[in-house]
Amino acid sequence: MRVDRCGRLLAAFGIASCLAGLPLEAAANSAATSQRQLTRQAGTNAGLQCVPFARQVSGIDITGNAHTWWRQAEGRYQRGNTPEPGAVLVFRATGGMRLGHVSVVSRVLSPRHILVDHANWQGPGLPKGRVARDVSVIDVSADNSWTLVRVEIHGDRDGFGRQYPTFGFVLPRTVDGSPLPPLAPISTARAVLDERAARAAAAPARYQGRAAALADIVTAELGELPQQSARPGLIGSAIGAAVARPLPQQPDRVEADYAVGRAGAVAAETTPAPIRVAQFTPREPLIDDDIAVFAAPDRSLR
Repeated sequence: MRVDRCGRLLAAFGIASCLAGLPLEAAANSAATSQRQLTRQAGTNAGLQCVPFARQVSGIDITGNAHTWWRQAEGRYQRGNTPEPGAVLVFRATGGMRLGHVSVVSRVLSPRHILVDHANWQGPGLPKGRVARDVSVIDVSADNSWTLVRVEIHGDRDGFGRQYPTFGFVLPRTVDGSPLPPLAPISTARAVLDERAARAAAAPARYQGRAAALADIVTAELGELPQQSARPGLIGSAIGAAVARPLPQQPDRVEADYAVGRAGAVAAETTPAPIRVAQFTPREPLIDDDIAVFAAPDRSLR
């Protein structure tokens, strides 16, 4: 027993002695490794998180974990419970999605059905970190407030996943109604993620939503919904009130509406999305706080 105890003490003392002489070198190596990893990731969509993608596509200048967007938007951007193109749907943190999620509305098909673009939503055969476009999201809240939703299953299966609670929409304008200003520069790490997100926004998506194929499922979930307003993305208050009560199912009408909506979405795909990248001279080297806040792989995973 005494020999074993002495051996453990000597081993611990030896390890401590070795570590004591290397803190600066180890820190330098760690920073250099993180810089190389960020540089490699800048050229690929692998591992792209939802926050930098939503920030680039929407132009809403918020960072940090996805579920904090609703609170951070207070006093800076308009918020609401009616979807419109360019708005960001903010998901609450849950046990299975502890950092929340953000998705950008690309089209409003009905008072309870929208299409979104987002990154890092996993599905069957679709790994995390990929971009998905025109994904169906349906509102299943009792009062059509968009505070409880279901999201189209990504990958090789049709249908919708479980229910997710949300806060609502951060709208693409400042709190006083002014247009969004350019994205502000923050740090070298943020510049790397901004560039990656900009490339992803301009590149073909890894997954393309199937709104038309899901028409029967949406009808079964919600009943027939009124057609969207003549002005894209705007829904009248009368329509919003009407959807609160069950409506008769008419699959042919719904399929026709989805065909029209899908044709518009396909046409929109031919127009390149604006790329919003903050231009500035990055400071060197990266500091640990930048890496921890903006480049940690477990940040805003969905």
